[in-house]
Amino acid sequence: MSIRESILLIIVAGFIFWIINVNDDDERVQYENFLLSQHQMISSYSEDELKDIPKPEHPHMATFQNFF
Repeated sequence: MSIRESILLIIVAGFIFWIINVNDDDERVQYENFLLSQHQMISSYSEDELKDIPKPEHPHMATFQNFF
């Protein structure tokens, strides 16, 4: 393999690697922003408020926890 072919192979491999990483980062950032927006919708209760809520009314909290 000549030097010219080696350099071309390195450039092509680098370009492919760059394309793969750029797309993965964008998707990851979008998904992270989605999760943060969903997490902000969860109500936050103090321990005293949670004690006043009957336990059968907490399934939605378990669902949120399982989701995240």
